[in-house]
Amino acid sequence: MNENILLVEDEEALRMTIGDRLRGEGYRVDFAADGNQGFDKATTLAFDLVILDVMLPYRNGFDVCRGVRQLGLATPILPDPSITRTCSSRWLGKRVLEPMDRRESRHDKRTRVLRNSHP
Repeated sequence: MNENILLVEDEEALRMTIGDRLRGEGYRVDFAADGNQGFDKATTLAFDLVILDVMLPYRNGFDVCRGVRQLGLATPILPDPSITRTCSSRWLGKRVLEPMDRRESRHDKRTRVLRNSHP
Protein backbone atom coordinates (compact mmCIF):
# COMPACT_ATOMS: atom_id res chain seq x y z
CA MET A 1 0.00 0.00 0.00
CA ASN A 2 1.41 3.40 -0.95
CA GLU A 3 -1.36 5.83 -0.06
CA ASN A 4 -0.15 9.20 1.21
CA ILE A 5 -1.91 10.77 4.15
CA LEU A 6 -1.43 14.28 5.52
CA LEU A 7 -2.14 14.47 9.25
CA VAL A 8 -2.75 18.02 10.45
CA GLU A 9 -2.70 17.95 14.26
CA ASP A 10 -1.14 20.43 16.69
CA GLU A 11 -0.81 18.08 19.67
CA GLU A 12 2.50 16.30 19.19
CA ALA A 13 1.66 13.20 21.25
CA LEU A 14 -1.57 12.66 19.32
CA ARG A 15 0.18 13.37 16.02
CA MET A 16 2.84 10.76 16.76
CA THR A 17 0.34 8.17 18.02
CA ILE A 18 -1.95 8.48 15.01
CA GLY A 19 1.03 8.61 12.65
CA ASP A 20 2.52 5.44 14.13
CA ARG A 21 -0.81 3.67 13.82
CA LEU A 22 -1.27 4.71 10.20
CA ARG A 23 2.28 3.74 9.25
CA GLY A 24 1.69 0.39 10.95
CA GLU A 25 -1.25 -0.07 8.59
CA GLY A 26 1.01 0.58 5.61
CA TYR A 27 0.26 4.24 4.86
CA ARG A 28 2.88 6.91 4.18
CA VAL A 29 2.24 9.79 6.56
CA ASP A 30 3.31 13.42 6.41
CA PHE A 31 2.61 15.84 9.26
CA ALA A 32 1.66 19.46 9.78
CA ALA A 33 1.57 21.01 13.25
CA ASP A 34 -0.63 24.04 12.52
CA GLY A 35 -3.20 25.32 10.05
CA ASN A 36 -0.76 27.28 7.91
CA GLN A 37 1.56 24.27 7.46
CA GLY A 38 -1.45 22.06 6.77
CA PHE A 39 -2.82 24.39 4.12
CA ASP A 40 0.57 24.78 2.45
CA LYS A 41 1.18 21.02 2.28
CA ALA A 42 -2.41 20.17 1.27
CA THR A 43 -2.27 22.62 -1.63
CA THR A 44 1.26 21.93 -2.91
CA LEU A 45 1.81 18.20 -2.36
CA ALA A 46 -0.23 15.20 -3.54
CA PHE A 47 -2.13 13.30 -0.85
CA ASP A 48 -4.76 10.57 -1.03
CA LEU A 49 -6.34 11.79 2.22
CA VAL A 50 -6.01 14.68 4.66
CA ILE A 51 -6.89 14.07 8.32
CA LEU A 52 -7.59 17.50 9.73
CA ASP A 53 -7.94 18.69 13.32
CA VAL A 54 -10.33 21.60 13.74
CA MET A 55 -8.75 23.54 16.61
CA LEU A 56 -5.38 24.51 15.12
CA PRO A 57 -2.99 27.44 15.65
CA TYR A 58 -2.86 30.23 13.02
CA ARG A 59 -5.64 28.85 10.81
CA ASN A 60 -8.42 26.57 12.03
CA GLY A 61 -9.42 23.38 10.26
CA PHE A 62 -12.55 24.92 8.77
CA ASP A 63 -10.49 27.65 7.12
CA VAL A 64 -7.93 25.13 5.87
CA CYS A 65 -10.63 22.99 4.31
CA ARG A 66 -12.46 25.98 2.85
CA GLY A 67 -9.21 27.23 1.27
CA VAL A 68 -8.41 23.81 -0.20
CA ARG A 69 -11.90 23.57 -1.71
CA GLN A 70 -11.79 27.14 -3.06
CA LEU A 71 -8.67 26.20 -4.99
CA GLY A 72 -10.67 23.42 -6.63
CA LEU A 73 -8.77 20.56 -5.01
CA ALA A 74 -10.81 17.42 -4.43
CA THR A 75 -8.50 15.65 -1.99
CA PRO A 76 -10.69 13.81 0.52
CA ILE A 77 -10.62 15.46 3.95
CA LEU A 78 -11.46 13.62 7.14
CA PRO A 79 -12.15 16.08 9.94
CA ASP A 80 -11.92 15.27 13.62
CA PRO A 81 -14.33 12.32 13.94
CA SER A 82 -16.30 14.04 16.72
CA ILE A 83 -17.59 16.65 14.24
CA THR A 84 -17.94 14.52 11.11
CA ARG A 85 -21.70 14.04 11.39
CA THR A 86 -22.38 17.75 11.94
CA CYS A 87 -20.26 19.20 9.13
CA SER A 88 -22.06 20.24 6.01
CA SER A 89 -21.34 18.09 2.98
CA ARG A 90 -20.83 21.31 1.00
CA TRP A 91 -17.91 22.22 3.29
CA LEU A 92 -16.31 18.81 2.90
CA GLY A 93 -17.23 18.16 -0.70
CA LYS A 94 -18.97 14.99 -1.79
CA ARG A 95 -16.58 12.66 0.00
CA VAL A 96 -17.92 12.75 3.57
CA LEU A 97 -16.59 9.94 5.73
CA GLU A 98 -18.58 8.77 8.72
CA PRO A 99 -16.69 8.06 11.94
CA MET A 100 -15.26 4.57 11.86
CA ASP A 101 -17.10 1.94 13.86
CA ARG A 102 -14.68 0.27 16.27
CA ARG A 103 -16.19 -3.12 15.37
CA GLU A 104 -15.10 -2.84 11.74
CA SER A 105 -12.14 -4.91 10.75
CA ARG A 106 -8.99 -3.13 9.58
CA HIS A 107 -9.67 -4.39 6.06
CA ASP A 108 -13.19 -2.91 6.12
CA LYS A 109 -11.86 0.46 7.32
CA ARG A 110 -9.11 0.55 4.68
CA THR A 111 -11.58 -0.40 1.96
CA ARG A 112 -14.05 2.29 3.05
CA VAL A 113 -11.36 5.00 3.22
CA LEU A 114 -9.98 4.06 -0.19
CA ARG A 115 -13.46 3.79 -1.74
CA ASN A 116 -14.25 7.30 -0.50
CA SER A 117 -10.86 8.60 -1.61
CA HIS A 118 -11.32 8.04 -5.31
CA PRO A 119 -14.15 9.21 -7.58
